[in-house]
Amino acid sequence: MGLHQGDQVCSLISDHFETGNLIVERWDVRELGVNGLGRLCVIWMRKLGPDGWIIEEQLNIVELYEKTLCEAVEDLQLANRGRHGLVSAAAAVVVWWDSATRKIRPGGTSGASGARRTARPNFSSRRVPPDDHRSSCRNQTMASAVRKLQVLNGLAQGFLVQLYNIKLLFNDPAVRPKFAHPNNAKTTKAIYAKFPDIPPLNDKVPGFEMIRDEATDLVALMEPHYQALIELVDFKDLALKTMAEVINSVIEIRLDVDPVLCENFMDLYVALAQILFFMSHNLEERKLLVLSYNMAYSAKNHGTKDEASGRILNFMKDYANPVKKLWEDYRPFGARVLNFLSGLYMSYIRSRTPSVLRKEGATNITIQPAKLSLPVNTTGHLDLIRSHKYFQWFVFGFLLHPEDLGGANPGDAFNQMKGVINDTLHVQLFRDEYLPIYKEYEQLFEYKSKTAKMDKHAKILKEGKTEGLQIAGQKHKERRAYIRQELRTLYCLMVDTPALIAPKLQVILAALSLAKEEALWWFRHTPAQLQAQKTKVSNVQHFEDNLIGEVIYFSTMLTDLVRRHKEQVQAYYLEYLQNADATRLGELSADANFQRQCSSEIISAVQNITATLKRLQPGQDLNSIRDFWYQVEPQLSNPSKAVPVTIIGSTVEKVRMIFWHMRFVDSLDEVLSEVGSLRELWYFRNELHAAFVKSIEDGPEQPTQVSSYLVLLSQAVENATVYDPSERDRIGAESIRLANEFLEKLSDRVILLLEQTAKHQYELNAFIQPDRAYYSILDKNPELRLGDKNWRSPPEPGAESAHANRNNLENLRRYQKNIIQLCSGLNEWGSIIIYNTIFTPRQFLGDRLKKFLKSVLKRSLFLPPTAQPFKEEQTIQTPSFVSRVWKAYSNTVAELANYVDLDIASIIKEVMLHEAWSPSVGPAGGKLDWINEKNFEYLTNSYIGHFAGWYSDFFKNRALALTAQAGTAVHIVYSPSRRGFWSKKTQTSPFKAEMYMDPVELRAIADLTGAYGIKLIDREVLRFILANVNAMRETVKACSKELDELEKNYLNEGKTGIILKSFKQPEMDAFMQRAIVVGSALQFRRLLNEAQGLAASDAVPFIYNTVDHAFGQYSRNTFMTPDFVGTDSLAADAGLNVGTADQALKAALFATATTDPKIWDMFVPMFAACVVTSSYWRDATFNSAIGGHENNLHCCVRTIVDLLVALKGATSETADEEELTDLLRQFVEISSVLLLRALTSASAKESKYAPRDFASVMVFFDMFIEDNPLLMRDDLEYIIPYALLRSMWRQNYSKITKGKTGEDVEEMF
Repeated sequence: MGLHQGDQVCSLISDHFETGNLIVERWDVRELGVNGLGRLCVIWMRKLGPDGWIIEEQLNIVELYEKTLCEAVEDLQLANRGRHGLVSAAAAVVVWWDSATRKIRPGGTSGASGARRTARPNFSSRRVPPDDHRSSCRNQTMASAVRKLQVLNGLAQGFLVQLYNIKLLFNDPAVRPKFAHPNNAKTTKAIYAKFPDIPPLNDKVPGFEMIRDEATDLVALMEPHYQALIELVDFKDLALKTMAEVINSVIEIRLDVDPVLCENFMDLYVALAQILFFMSHNLEERKLLVLSYNMAYSAKNHGTKDEASGRILNFMKDYANPVKKLWEDYRPFGARVLNFLSGLYMSYIRSRTPSVLRKEGATNITIQPAKLSLPVNTTGHLDLIRSHKYFQWFVFGFLLHPEDLGGANPGDAFNQMKGVINDTLHVQLFRDEYLPIYKEYEQLFEYKSKTAKMDKHAKILKEGKTEGLQIAGQKHKERRAYIRQELRTLYCLMVDTPALIAPKLQVILAALSLAKEEALWWFRHTPAQLQAQKTKVSNVQHFEDNLIGEVIYFSTMLTDLVRRHKEQVQAYYLEYLQNADATRLGELSADANFQRQCSSEIISAVQNITATLKRLQPGQDLNSIRDFWYQVEPQLSNPSKAVPVTIIGSTVEKVRMIFWHMRFVDSLDEVLSEVGSLRELWYFRNELHAAFVKSIEDGPEQPTQVSSYLVLLSQAVENATVYDPSERDRIGAESIRLANEFLEKLSDRVILLLEQTAKHQYELNAFIQPDRAYYSILDKNPELRLGDKNWRSPPEPGAESAHANRNNLENLRRYQKNIIQLCSGLNEWGSIIIYNTIFTPRQFLGDRLKKFLKSVLKRSLFLPPTAQPFKEEQTIQTPSFVSRVWKAYSNTVAELANYVDLDIASIIKEVMLHEAWSPSVGPAGGKLDWINEKNFEYLTNSYIGHFAGWYSDFFKNRALALTAQAGTAVHIVYSPSRRGFWSKKTQTSPFKAEMYMDPVELRAIADLTGAYGIKLIDREVLRFILANVNAMRETVKACSKELDELEKNYLNEGKTGIILKSFKQPEMDAFMQRAIVVGSALQFRRLLNEAQGLAASDAVPFIYNTVDHAFGQYSRNTFMTPDFVGTDSLAADAGLNVGTADQALKAALFATATTDPKIWDMFVPMFAACVVTSSYWRDATFNSAIGGHENNLHCCVRTIVDLLVALKGATSETADEEELTDLLRQFVEISSVLLLRALTSASAKESKYAPRDFASVMVFFDMFIEDNPLLMRDDLEYIIPYALLRSMWRQNYSKITKGKTGEDVEEMF
């Protein structure tokens, strides 16, 4: 509501004030805002009349407005603490009500007569017997004391926030004024050099132009903080006045007589002291604020000074050393406060002694099994809940009353003081600001007056300080150990039996309160904090705690557990209030002694509470019950109407318990936040973050509880207040950053442990690899070691269990345990909201696992730098090695599925698919459009790209090694018997083809990459084949005329001889070289297809069998019938032998095949001519060790068959297999005729191109028929009889060929 609207509402209420016709609701007054509320207070005060009296007839309206206004102030102070005008409003409420209720005229009005007597409204919270107005007014006055204290306590917390924000103003780079930057230290020093004088805004202040030029912005920035300091002066006076009134209205303050008044009084007592001590901390910043604001204000307003500056400057000067000023301010409270603390000391000590708590079972609900299900309602547990307050009451109570302490009868005060000060080193002021207690107490023991000399008792401080430095850390460490045990037990019991949460709620709250106090204490006394404060303790280890995370974890989990059962707890205590509480309170109020000793107001209030409790309904406002008690509680210690504790004690105790039960019903969240929330740890976030990062690694149970750190970060934004609009955003952004950083470190830790575990698994798996049998043979046959004296066989399987290797196994167990703990911690919370971001902790691990598995593939793919002396020869690891590494790591990762709610199997599959997939490849069994001229697009650094490129480069770079030319030797051969490519011993390069090209390695590729990866490798090989086929076509095209003649006249020996002489040997050798290379590539494709079939039949047998069955339902699709191409492709992807239905090869050669279809008919005579014109046929030697020719001539079988089928199958117009069969028969016939003619002709024998080993050449044709799906043996029988072939085979297998060094060919590999 705007300022003008607020004035209108104030006028409206003023006009209707006397008539009582306007009903003011709580929200109506709240709408006025703080400034409007202050004006409304003034208007009402003016309505008191000329002599300040209120007539009886207006009392009902005054009561209504007073109640409404007080509630509105409470609401406003929560939203606008410390804002300008609020303290004035609160002061008006307090002062006005006291003035009004003390000046009530029995009837009539000032200056008027015949005032209308209105009926008294029935306000449940202000019910007063109508026959005694003066008594009712006195009750209202006493009731207002509680409300005053509550309002002032709320304001006190607001001032602490404002003072803290002043600290941030000059330390946070985001909001810090320019002149306050550390680089401008001369400016700031000059500003407060002559404090409290405000320096002139001229060149006497270095950098004054920074204030002058930005005066308007600086005033806007600092005004809220400056106004807060001004209002603090008013607040201090008001608080002292109110406390003096309260303390003078009672005989003594006691928790067992007036608990609400006592607690609120002591809270305000401590809060005011904290404010004043806090203000004196970093006083230079407060000085800088006031002085720089006044300088900017003066610059903005043309030299006009702020009128309030003098008050605040004098106030800051007076309280520069607050302890001495507070001695004077708090002197009226000394005797009563010390008497109160003396009576409270035993309860306080009990709450601080674990042995006593353990013996009494204070937080152990199983110590008395018979009472396990009974509710707990004892003041002892309430003392534990408030123990953190008791400590501050004692610390400040002893510190601020030297006159009463040093008097003639101090009693046990000094012994009690010693018991308090040896319990801590620092006392919290606010958030992460705390008071070095010993320094302040040193001033206390220097106090001297005529009646008190504290220096006589200086040894108390010395002994207490010495004990504190020696044992405070140990005492709190023992306390935390006790709390950890109790929290763990409570949490486990409550999780298993949540029905116990409601009856044992006080026990839970007591444990949470102790845990919160100890957690905050430890973070204020960490070794780092002690070092920063230059506090020397006797044993720093007492202040270290690696298990603090456990306290935080069980505290947050127990709090969350209670919240999840909030409705059940509220229903339980609502019924408890209606029955047990109401019944017992009724019994106490009906007691004869109670009726005789207590006044009618007390009796009536208790009866009203009892009656209201019995009529309670769900959702009913319980403030009326509280108001009944607020009316009468101050009377219990009133000098004129005090009631003996023996009479009223039981009733007060019961009412105190009822108040807690009501809080459990209508404000359980507030209670849990007050008692259990650890959001204040945000101000120790650096230490908190470090503690939890450390707990990731430490055991035994810490890693399981890491999720509680995220809970704390989610609560951090609750620390934001309305005084700083951007604070919530800053805290939220920082919380998100810390959460991300923490989850990344946690995930990194899991990954590190997985890395170590997987390495162990890989090493253990290596013990059972087949190659280890080789070492066992060498161990048993020393003669096979070839004289190696340094021979050391590797460990045998099972050696890891030996006692000497126990450390390795122990480390492995430790790694696995830590993994389980961290995963359990990540799995604790499904999702958690931190500011405006939803975090799913386990998803961080999922994302990190993907990166980890990808990195494993990348790392295992390449040889390490130390093992790459021949980088050009061999740069990637063998596929079987990569497969073994991958299995060890993926199996280790797969075990996480038992501990964390992640689909680990899908993560592993996703990584494999990502690494083995290219956007250029369509779905398996789909179209053939992936076979094109374009380069494949691989995902960033995917390992399939490296594999595909390597195998493609193998044929490109190893063409010479696969073929013999001009006297060179073939170093790599394809062995049909061994089903792979092998390097011969004649090769000087360290490269071993069998390490990459044998069935085991290809099967490893199939297992790693699947159908997608095989397709990618196949595509690269097909491109290599296409390039060589195009080159072969050019050779055929150049010889087309001669080939045509040969095809027509091959039976004419004379013409054939002339034609063959026209062929140039280098061209024929080049053609055969390419044919052998193409054949080798085609053989590799077949091996790759077989490996894929084995992998698919093992991995997906049902799918494999289904595809196999479907593929067998029709004849082979030799001519690419569109209806069956999809099934053909699916069969190829499944690894089936598709034979003449190799649609991928046809698609790759289609463009070449259709360019000049007739040229491919010349391939048959070209291959036949090469038999007697190429050195490859002349030097062909069959080697029984490899089951093929040493120059890889046998690979031409695949070249001839597959190319003719692919080329003619893609271009045939008849779609008749007989056409293909005729071409293949033609090759057999022409080449056989030429070969047999060369065998029998003398001139042919003398030719340098005639085969030197006819037996080796003859068996080629048998191999051709054997590996040809379109020809039968009968097609060869009529040309080369089987008897002749059998003789040739026998001749080949009976000879032993010697190598250059004399070794047998069987040892050539």
